[in-house]
Amino acid sequence: MAGKGVVVKWERIRRTNHWLDALGYACAAAHLAGVRLIDEERPRRETPPPKPRETRPFGIQRPDGGSWIDFDRWGEMGRRYFG
Repeated sequence: MAGKGVVVKWERIRRTNHWLDALGYACAAAHLAGVRLIDEERPRRETPPPKPRETRPFGIQRPDGGSWIDFDRWGEMGRRYFG
C-alpha cells in the first residue's frame, strides 16, 4: 500500500570496507590456528593454589541447606494430575 510502512534502504558509501573485513577474518583465522604476536618476556606472577570447594550432596542446595525442589509436594502434584 503506497504511503504506509517503513522502507529500509542500504546505501553504499564506499566499497573499500572489503579490505577491513578480509583483515578481520584473517586475524580471527590466525588466532584460531594458534598464531600469536611475539612479545617481550613478562615475569610470571605466582598464583596461590585454589581454595578447596565444599562438596554438597545431590544437586545444588539453597544457602540454608535445603533443596530447591520440594520432592514431597512434587510427588503429590504428579499423583493429582496423572493419577
